[in-house]
Amino acid sequence: MQKLTPFLWFDSQAEEAAEYYVGIFSNSKIHHVARYGEAGSVLIDGKTSPNSVSDGADKTADCTISVGLDTFEKLAKRELDPTSAFMQGKLRVAGDMGLAMKLGPLLQKSAG
Repeated sequence: MQKLTPFLWFDSQAEEAAEYYVGIFSNSKIHHVARYGEAGSVLIDGKTSPNSVSDGADKTADCTISVGLDTFEKLAKRELDPTSAFMQGKLRVAGDMGLAMKLGPLLQKSAG
């Protein structure tokens, strides 16, 4: 029998959807559920060693970047340039613009 290992992302009703899928496939189970507060609210802490990523809900940051999921996926796939996204209003920056500028090279490294 073929083994399936899906990774699902939902903005709402994620646990209900996962339970539904588990009910469809025999011998299936949920291994891990991660909750990150508001949809897309993630804190990347570059001041800790090693750097850390955690739930961003109710936390403050030196720089806040607001971007929709569709735009973020295009940035990660290098289908959209961060500067172009900013100029088009698809990416908004509040706080330290210098920190935001440092994320561009990091995205490029992660894309390979």
